[in-house]
Amino acid sequence: MSKKEISMSNSKNSQMRTFWRTFFSRGIIVKISLVIAVVFVLVSLLASPINTYLLHQDPLEVDLMNLFADSSREHLLGTDLYGRDILARIVSGAQMSLICSVFSCLLGAVIGIILGLIAGYFEGVVGSVIMRYIDIQMSIPSLIFIIVISLITGESLFGVIMALAFGLIPNFVRVMYGLVLQLKGSDYVTASKLIGVSEAKIMMKHILPNTFPSMIVMFTMSLGSNIMLESTLSFLSIGIKVPTPSWGNMISEGYSYIIRGELMLSFAPGVCLMLVVIAFNILGDALRDSLDPRLRGKL
Repeated sequence: MSKKEISMSNSKNSQMRTFWRTFFSRGIIVKISLVIAVVFVLVSLLASPINTYLLHQDPLEVDLMNLFADSSREHLLGTDLYGRDILARIVSGAQMSLICSVFSCLLGAVIGIILGLIAGYFEGVVGSVIMRYIDIQMSIPSLIFIIVISLITGESLFGVIMALAFGLIPNFVRVMYGLVLQLKGSDYVTASKLIGVSEAKIMMKHILPNTFPSMIVMFTMSLGSNIMLESTLSFLSIGIKVPTPSWGNMISEGYSYIIRGELMLSFAPGVCLMLVVIAFNILGDALRDSLDPRLRGKL
């Protein structure tokens, strides 16, 4: 291995050490958030085996002889108004939240990054048209816009994903647009133009990779916000429809029974929702501090 390769390897290792040191510099709160996020992802991915082999429950099975059952060995969190196991439905609801959040964030990020890159690099008429559309969309309250798109695309998993993705696009476009305006004036971009490098290659090789840290931070924080928005749509009965488990429709179903003292129906999924959203927001902040050299060491 040459001295140059050794030097590059040492530099990468140093950067990784700096990243992890900064990432965990907020103390125990980041570690707890990371654990919550990892547990949420694992439970979501393994929802079916957990319900089948660990809990021995079907989240859709109705048991009219066991309505509003208290916590027991068979039903750790009790049962709901149809005798369905609450914990099994929370586990399945986590899977639904992860699917909606990840796919909507991916779709919104891809479309937003492409539009922001084009608008920022070319500006002119193309950039103006894209940014004026973004201004128009952002003038509409995001929740109202998402509700309208959800009603248009249909009250289904696909409709929820599309609605959440369209709601995210303006955020990614505006951040990407600002980053591209900064980067395209850099010396290495100017030098690339002078030696005849194509516009497409400059955008894909020199500009786009330098926007990834900010985009990763936005994506992480958007995961939490989209989990909340998916639950909001389900709570309003325009998202994931019952009997398919969703944290939002579970909270909505249990809301009417709080006055009867059946707190677990809404409380359990509500606590899960709160913890996961807060965890992703904290992780997003920690990633921002770790990936941005200007913020390292400043909390």
